[in-house]
Amino acid sequence: MTKELIPNKNKSTTILLFLLLIFTMSPTPTTANAPTNMEMRHLRIALYAQDVIVPSGLDIWIRMLDRFQWTAGNITYQFDVTSIYDKDIYRGHLTTASYDVLLMPGGGGGGYMTLTKSHPNLPRVKIWKQHILDFVKNGGSYAGVCGGTYSLLGLDRKPQTPFERLFDRSAINISCVKLSFPTWATPIFCQWAGLKPDAVGIGAYLFYTGWNQKGVIHSGAPLDISVNRSHPIFNGYLNDTVHFRWIAGPAYTVPVHPDRDVSVVARYPTEEISDNSDTQLHIWRYTGGIRGFLPNALQYLFKENTVLNGLLNMYLHAGDWTKTDTIIQTNFSDKPFITTEVYPNANAARIFLCSGHPEAYVWWGGHIVEANDTAHNSLNSSLYTWTGIIPENQTLADEQTYNWWIARRAIAWCAKIPTTDLPPVYGASQVMHIIPYEQPPVVSLAGNAEHSSGEVALDLYIRYSSDNISWRPWTYYGTDANEMDGWHWTFDAGQANGTGYYQFYSLRRVHQADQWVNETMPSGPDASAHII
Repeated sequence: MTKELIPNKNKSTTILLFLLLIFTMSPTPTTANAPTNMEMRHLRIALYAQDVIVPSGLDIWIRMLDRFQWTAGNITYQFDVTSIYDKDIYRGHLTTASYDVLLMPGGGGGGYMTLTKSHPNLPRVKIWKQHILDFVKNGGSYAGVCGGTYSLLGLDRKPQTPFERLFDRSAINISCVKLSFPTWATPIFCQWAGLKPDAVGIGAYLFYTGWNQKGVIHSGAPLDISVNRSHPIFNGYLNDTVHFRWIAGPAYTVPVHPDRDVSVVARYPTEEISDNSDTQLHIWRYTGGIRGFLPNALQYLFKENTVLNGLLNMYLHAGDWTKTDTIIQTNFSDKPFITTEVYPNANAARIFLCSGHPEAYVWWGGHIVEANDTAHNSLNSSLYTWTGIIPENQTLADEQTYNWWIARRAIAWCAKIPTTDLPPVYGASQVMHIIPYEQPPVVSLAGNAEHSSGEVALDLYIRYSSDNISWRPWTYYGTDANEMDGWHWTFDAGQANGTGYYQFYSLRRVHQADQWVNETMPSGPDASAHII
């Protein structure tokens, strides 16, 4: 009987197990673009939306922040904005379980609505203030802009006008910083209270502007504010100053020996606003009396759809006014314009205070021209305006969004995310953060851009370095003209300069009125990568 040649079953199993072990120990092929475990983190913003008298730009704040996303590392951050009203605060809805940051805008909300909280002994006022104080003490951060800082701070001196007393009494006093300005009052009413016309002080830069103008109103002044680039909000910004819209906001006084970590993030120009011939403004004296107030004011009241707004704003139509020889004194030279602080307890809430309006559009050049002194001057028809503005080479949306990056970084800083993860610094568009830094020769780049009513295209620009030190000039690389599938480009280093170091930025182009209008070139790159 011959022996059959049958494979040894145990031996075969051993070989198969050995091969399987070798296979599982071998590294799995990967690419630099392999999916990563991305995390979505929501930053919850309570936007104080109680609004009266002067608009607070609530729609702008919502458009700027709500659902805005950016990516840092493997985390995508998103602002989620919820409007919050007095009734919500009274009912105890402002808590750290629901919100990370309370945002108090300027204008009628933070600036004027909070004046109704100037009677500290009223039960509802006590409740309102206590809930905001508890929110901060429990770790919720506070961001105040222009008038939105008046509701938080007391004055650094004894109040002199009725308006100043209201501001001082309405203060919640969570911050160790104080308001600083020479004087602040409402035109007409300050005279009827027995004060001189110059009691209006810096408030003139708000009230004297042209309220009946159509389209863009150039109130206040654009100032070149010096910035502290070592602070996280301005880390990565390449200039020493930033062009900023200012509309009668205060300066701030920081204590010599504060009880907490306080930083001066930006300062007013060294040259006084009142000494600069382009920005100085004379005091105007109201001379119309009751006879000049009632006819025009009542006519305006009956034209208004909203009686309350009519009652509050009808004084704008009173006339006449006479220009005096006295120039408004600002006394702001080199004083704090933006401050940040950390509340001194274990919860370490953050506080951001800004005298200007990062949400508002800016302009360049020009100067203030005051109205001719006639027999029919009124606040509504304007006592000053701007002329000689350099023609904008940007869309109005670009002018509007010029400083949005500052607001976004400030709010993100208040939300306590890592300082390395703050939103990008520049522009109405961006090339998103590239992950990881080491990339293959062909890489997909993602972009982001502000929305516009016109057709939008996003241009990609690149520059190259072989040593990450000396850089070649910026060059155009390609365009994404289709927003529907997201903004992206396929970058091929073989079609550029080969392997090495690359930096990238985008420019948004908007097609409006039969022409393409470009976003301003940023001062630095949006993103970078090492192509290997």
